[in-house]
Amino acid sequence: KKGLAIYAYIRVALKSAYLYLYITYIYGNSTSERCNAQALLIMDSSVHIHGSTLALLLYSDGCDGVLFGQVRIKEQHVMRDDDEPGTQALVRERHIHVTGFHCNADSLSFYDESGSIQGKKLESLLPPSHDPIIGWFSSRKELGGLLQPTMLEASVSHSLAEYLNQQAGGKQVSPLLAVLSKQVDHHHATTTRLYRFYEADFQRSRVQHLAPSPLLPRELQITNLARTPQSIHKAYTSFEPVMASKANGPEAAAALAKLSASADQQVQQVDIIQEYTQSLLRDLSLACKVASGHSATLSSLQAEGKALQQQLADV
Repeated sequence: KKGLAIYAYIRVALKSAYLYLYITYIYGNSTSERCNAQALLIMDSSVHIHGSTLALLLYSDGCDGVLFGQVRIKEQHVMRDDDEPGTQALVRERHIHVTGFHCNADSLSFYDESGSIQGKKLESLLPPSHDPIIGWFSSRKELGGLLQPTMLEASVSHSLAEYLNQQAGGKQVSPLLAVLSKQVDHHHATTTRLYRFYEADFQRSRVQHLAPSPLLPRELQITNLARTPQSIHKAYTSFEPVMASKANGPEAAAALAKLSASADQQVQQVDIIQEYTQSLLRDLSLACKVASGHSATLSSLQAEGKALQQQLADV
């Protein structure tokens, strides 16, 4: 009986120890997962663009093109009230700076009707020197409407993401999509320019197994360089639309010389017209003075005529 009691006691102790270890393991894993989930806090991306670049982009009616720019990631460790003692949250901010764009004269400039990217056609549109491609824009011909991506625009964005991922060697790239439109009011007396920026969310697509990646709206911050510190200026490399140009070498020099000669001729014509206008103004001023003198003579003659008429009436 004593041996059975010792055996039962040892068995209960082993079960208790096993249960304690199991609970500790489960609780430790859940705590670790919770800490890891709290350790990384990813903020939404924000898009930055210069005011003049956005203005030029808005006036690109009925066409599409690619956007150039830089992506900068800012990370910092912060403490939160609900964190475990000794843990910190990593705040990651993605800042997408649009520094330029290339606008084609029509739509379907680098993709087909199904939304597939045509690599050779896209490469032929790129200028000799430019920032990396960070997305594309679609300027709609129709007026008004919701600024929601269409099925074609979503397909092009997904295809562009796959193309950029291949070009970057498998690195994850989330391209932007700028949807542009306009709205006419007051019997075409006023025109309102509409715009909205989207970004492909690869993280959500990977977690929820969505294909293609959903396009989420992003906050747009318009930068006015006249009222920003010097540190903001370094975020941009150019502030004008980037246009593709293959006219290099002797052809470009000849074209430039021809344009310079034409400009000199126009300036000479303007000078001649200005001199002729000034001479006409001088003649007009002299004619006004002569007319004024003649007006005074006419007034005196009219006075003499009235006096003579009065004398005749008295006789």
